Amino acid sequence: MKKKIRCPNFELNDVERVYHDKECGTPCRNDRKLFEYLMYVVLQCGLSWDTIIQKRTASSSLAR
Repeated sequence: MKKKIRCPNFELNDVERVYHDKECGTPCRNDRKLFEYLMYVVLQCGLSWDTIIQKRTASSSLAR
């Protein structure tokens, strides 16, 4: 099986791989989701993207 080519900064863990494969670079036309992405970027404030993705995953699993 051919190995999937990913950006090197998304090879740290499984959560980042899923984010890269399913969301990163995928067009989004959902206003609510676009606003969520905007807030993640604006409120990142020096945190690594890994930290943001981990916190987002943890908070979304709590909301279920």
